[in-house]
Amino acid sequence: MAISLLVATGCKGEGEDTRECNVHADCASAVCRPDGTCEPITIDDAGQETSLDTGPDETDAHEVTDTPEELPPSDGDSPGCKPNGDGTITAAEMPLGPGFNAMFRVSKGVSGFSSEPDCSSGTCLWDLLDLGGVTTDEPSATFALDQKWFAGIKGFENATYTSRLTDFKLTFGGLSVCDQVQYGVFEVNPSGLFMLGIVSEYAADGTALVYDKPVPLIVFPFHVGTSWTIDTVARGKLCNSIFDYAISQTYTSTVDKLGNVKTPYGTFESVLRINTLMERHLGVGVTATKAVTHTYVTECFGTIAVAVSNEGVSSPEFSGASEVRRLANLP
Repeated sequence: MAISLLVATGCKGEGEDTRECNVHADCASAVCRPDGTCEPITIDDAGQETSLDTGPDETDAHEVTDTPEELPPSDGDSPGCKPNGDGTITAAEMPLGPGFNAMFRVSKGVSGFSSEPDCSSGTCLWDLLDLGGVTTDEPSATFALDQKWFAGIKGFENATYTSRLTDFKLTFGGLSVCDQVQYGVFEVNPSGLFMLGIVSEYAADGTALVYDKPVPLIVFPFHVGTSWTIDTVARGKLCNSIFDYAISQTYTSTVDKLGNVKTPYGTFESVLRINTLMERHLGVGVTATKAVTHTYVTECFGTIAVAVSNEGVSSPEFSGASEVRRLANLP
């Protein structure tokens, strides 16, 4: 069961027919908000042009803990988020929560993919425009847990939102024994973004796996050199199993590179790459394997791309990808 550690962020509400901007370079203020509008230019008392900065104080940093602190209610989109390009992303510079919508161009089975950036110009660049493989545009959205069938499951009490993860298929002897859509359940708090568990879209499909220790996907603040690890066990039902699974896993993440990323949405600068190794350990009903996920994150937009290796890969760089997602324009 390979997990794409996609953090679904984007714009609040429905997509507009036209956008004022896609990237910061489109704006005179050099600030493109996640909703596609430019940060306005204002004139200060000295007659100088300045961009409006109504963002929250970014100086309050928190260390990651096994039991995250509760996050005060969010006001949703962050129009006051102002990127400063300092190579560090704080909680105030990464909008997360329910009610976000985005479009991702998804390529699967990309045999010619290389995770190595081109650094020949002095600035590293990942070109994720045309990758081959089977490619489709897929909407991504985050939802509150209200009235979801899994809202009352023990372990999800502090959940902030849920979002679709993957189409999960399980075969035995060439026959399909499970075919379902799976969702991740996430908690956002001042320490970071944590995955609490994995569930099937519908209760009848019978998947509800809860991590005994939430998996930290992102910790705040982070920059090149930041790293974290967690040993955890996913416990519960998978595909209406007659017994409970106990799937032991280790996640090791390192923010290892900074560079620019070309996506169908636009070219993003000062993007941090989070390199995550997932190791699933041998257990009853499961096989041991490894896989690497690269998550590309930038200030105020959040995750703008994700690349997942094929199973069995453990090296920081890899050739070929089971899936690559990158931000595209809403229709």
